[in-house]
Amino acid sequence: MAKFLIVIRSAIHFSHCSSVIEEISKKNIVKLVFMKDSEVNNYLYKIEDSNSGKILIKKNKVSKKIQTLISSKNNIEIIDGVHRKDKWNKLLRYLRETLSTISFIRRGDESVFFLNQKKYAPGIVQLLNKYKITNKIINTKLFFLILKKIHNLIPSSKRIKNFINEVNPDVVLVIGANWSSSYNNFSSEIDYIKASKELKILNIIQIISWDNLTARGLYHYEPDLMLVWNKNHEEEANKIHNIPLNKIKIIGSPFMDKWFDEEKEIETKSSFFKKLNLDEKKPLITYLGSSKNISTNESDFINKIYIHLKKEGVQLIIRPHSANSEQFNHLDKNIKVFPKKGDIPDTEESKKTMLETIKYSIATAGINTTAMVDSIILKTPSFVIDNEENINNQQMTPHFKKLYNDNIFIKYENYSEFSKKIYSIINKGVPQSAMEKMEEFAESFCRPYGYNVSAGERTLFEIKKFLK
Repeated sequence: MAKFLIVIRSAIHFSHCSSVIEEISKKNIVKLVFMKDSEVNNYLYKIEDSNSGKILIKKNKVSKKIQTLISSKNNIEIIDGVHRKDKWNKLLRYLRETLSTISFIRRGDESVFFLNQKKYAPGIVQLLNKYKITNKIINTKLFFLILKKIHNLIPSSKRIKNFINEVNPDVVLVIGANWSSSYNNFSSEIDYIKASKELKILNIIQIISWDNLTARGLYHYEPDLMLVWNKNHEEEANKIHNIPLNKIKIIGSPFMDKWFDEEKEIETKSSFFKKLNLDEKKPLITYLGSSKNISTNESDFINKIYIHLKKEGVQLIIRPHSANSEQFNHLDKNIKVFPKKGDIPDTEESKKTMLETIKYSIATAGINTTAMVDSIILKTPSFVIDNEENINNQQMTPHFKKLYNDNIFIKYENYSEFSKKIYSIINKGVPQSAMEKMEEFAESFCRPYGYNVSAGERTLFEIKKFLK
């Protein structure tokens, strides 16, 4: 029985690794650390004390309803972790955010995620980036390697090393280690990797999401093992983050494991439509809202879609992104938003709600959001608009561009074409070839070892093999 220290970036990220924790804890001891609490719209994710130890809760700030996501029980114990707090923090922050920003520049990524990363870069780097002459200097491989060398010479955190020694684990697994640091919020997760290496403890990074390798910063230390979802991730980890291929293992998607479980007991279509005051005789389309990084003004777009769908006798509801629901406050009053403030499918209740919404829709639509991938996995086709207006939010984001170019989604150029393609699905159903394509995608993207092999299972397999 091995002892695992699992360090998770944020309380909200539990659902990104819950299947991994469940699998590891069956026959191993797990010490679980959440580095920070989280707050998204109406929901608060935080660690609290209980009679049986610490628990992770999800609290609805409006209804005051509290749900426990995971508690200290059996082989699992939630413990307080430590952050890096020493004289090197400021210099490390400057170096890491500069290196991450340069990485975006050197690979020609000018997406919305690059614009977000630039906000964290030191002012001098932002200034130099504006001018061609100085930008050429910071864009050189030599400049990057010099900064990297300086970064790597900075000693590890004594505080984190002492903490790891106290826990005395056989494995340190870090989930989420490439988030940016602001002046008052230093991201210490990656420091657990360097500290573990110096202590000669097996250290592992698990990729959180489908866009994590391209949309966030660099992984500033090389782990003993990096666990990625699929071949796309393997290539990105190697080319962008310079992780050697022999240290990368494909495990599938822990975040998507929930959709491959045995069929959950969900409401009937009739009761679901009745709950939302919808007409069961009319087909339903669900629009999947994007994050703030992608768009903060989808309302006008949706209002126009609604008019065209209404003419065809098709109903429309909106499922907002959980951190970007306020953009839908000014929709046509007849368009339903459900859940009103969005929600993350990380409890049995919220998983069922999302499952019902997608399963009972004849199709979904969106610009660029993870929920569109959820839709494909659940075999509900997803529509994406193909126009110049959204090119920065789609073609300029590498993770989405690959799926877009592989024609995983159904493209349309205008509202009229959207209506025609919806009408075709209503009358002819989803073509068998499209169903097969969705199934092939789900397997290669999320379950590369077969539909019945979860990412959680594969994670434990790869770790045990490495330990041997």
